[in-house]
Amino acid sequence: MKKRILSILLMVCMILTMMPVVALAGTTNKYGDFSVTVGDSGSAPTYEEGVLTFAEAGEYTVAMADGKTSTSNRIVITAENVTLNLNGVNIIAPNGINAVGYTALTAQKSTILNITNDSALTGGMGGNYFHRGNAGGNGISGNVIVTGTAHLVAVGGSGGPSPMFDANGGNGISGNLTVNGKVNITLKGASRSMGSGGIGITGIISASGFLVMAGGLKIPQLLSAPIQVHNNMLRSCFHHFQQQTSTHQQPLLQKVAPTMS
Repeated sequence: MKKRILSILLMVCMILTMMPVVALAGTTNKYGDFSVTVGDSGSAPTYEEGVLTFAEAGEYTVAMADGKTSTSNRIVITAENVTLNLNGVNIIAPNGINAVGYTALTAQKSTILNITNDSALTGGMGGNYFHRGNAGGNGISGNVIVTGTAHLVAVGGSGGPSPMFDANGGNGISGNLTVNGKVNITLKGASRSMGSGGIGITGIISASGFLVMAGGLKIPQLLSAPIQVHNNMLRSCFHHFQQQTSTHQQPLLQKVAPTMS
């Protein structure tokens, strides 16, 4: 009888260990260099080999763990309908080793980044591969909706150097950007002395009152990445491009301000 009871208990324990972990709303736990609080919905994220992964829809608050001001840990979102409240997160993604640099934050469809405290996402530097380097990583990969009241910086990582030709720099955001609220955003692609620099954003910006600084753009790349602005005035310093004959990248300042009624 005792053996049967022990067998049943063992089976129950095995079933429980196989069930997904659900964090209680409002609980805060440490994952690598991050501190994560799960909102009213969602499940506990996972952390493995420097990657914090959100695989369930819901709202989460991510901050730096106690004693940490920056990290090479990365964030990967694999589920749709995830909202991340970034509370002072500073990621400098790892450099690639014989590979492209890593991306600081990888988003999915309907990802919302709510910037509650100044945060920065920087792609890693590309590594070397025989006679040429690898491209730098992106600050953010994927289409994102950004809101909040603080400042978000997304910067591409430098392309890997090589004796013959430096690789392309990473992009601030590789994807589209929709902005709500009064958040300030700085987007910058990595520049290189040789090779092509990254661009601030590869896709379309839809905005309602914010400031974007996008660096490392070339004229063809600028024209291939149209900017869509709703109920705003857009002023861009195109004369910097018109005066340049070099193929190397120059910074672009784009100012978007609400229209006056």
